[in-house]
Amino acid sequence: MLDGQVPHPASPNDGQIADARENMGVAAFLIRAIALRGRIITYLSQGGKDLDPNPMWEDESHYVKHLNDVVNLEASLPLSLKYSAENLEVHKTENTASQFLFMHICLQHNILFVSRAAMSARKQHGVHDDFFSEASKRTFDAANRISELLREAEQSRCFVSAPFAGYCAFSSTTVHILGIISRNPSMKPTAEANLTTNVKYLDKMKKYWGMFHWMAENVRTQYRNALNAMRAGANVEERATQPSFLQYGDWFNRYPHGLSDAESMDPATHKRKESGADGVLEAKPELHS
Repeated sequence: MLDGQVPHPASPNDGQIADARENMGVAAFLIRAIALRGRIITYLSQGGKDLDPNPMWEDESHYVKHLNDVVNLEASLPLSLKYSAENLEVHKTENTASQFLFMHICLQHNILFVSRAAMSARKQHGVHDDFFSEASKRTFDAANRISELLREAEQSRCFVSAPFAGYCAFSSTTVHILGIISRNPSMKPTAEANLTTNVKYLDKMKKYWGMFHWMAENVRTQYRNALNAMRAGANVEERATQPSFLQYGDWFNRYPHGLSDAESMDPATHKRKESGADGVLEAKPELHS
């Protein structure tokens, strides 16, 4: 059922008016997206990749199956659930707009997550150049789309407060940082604009979840480290192929007993930084709502 199949479908003569698949709502596809993420984690982080009889870049690999699953899930959405301004307005009238946006953020994050993992395979023997370049394009496209959804949510006044949405924004942000320091100058303006969008969103999430105090500060640390590495002449592409990056579950390992009051404080409130140190990450007074 998580694959969208309908067990024991009714025959046309049973008087069933609607297609059961068409009756699947936002919650059903959100469950499917999260279930697919679980399978991807099992493959990438819990030994599944070691059991794959084929290299991940081969068409017969389990990796390619997972990739096709996440891409096809978005493509298979009913027309009523595909993202559009009209559908968002419909969900606003039904009080499900935030859930609708959250579903699309999760779908894009699955694409980002599985594609970015493939970028770490660049140095492996036998990997095709096309495999890496396609994975890189999907990663940046998905990261950009997450930021676009966050912007559209803000414009529609449909705030998505689910903590996993914040993690999706955090993951997207780390990709935008790579875009800013990329050797491709055409990527920088979009990456900077989207980075600003994501940081604003993470700052708002601090009001709901203590973990985002740490995440927002971690973004600033990553940004400064990336700029320093670039100025020092480090290979920027090496950062894109790093095999490890923060997982959602890492938060619980880092703070198994939650946050203390001191840990949930915004570091900016007790440590002033030199003006301009964080570039596009610095808050603009006119942007605060």
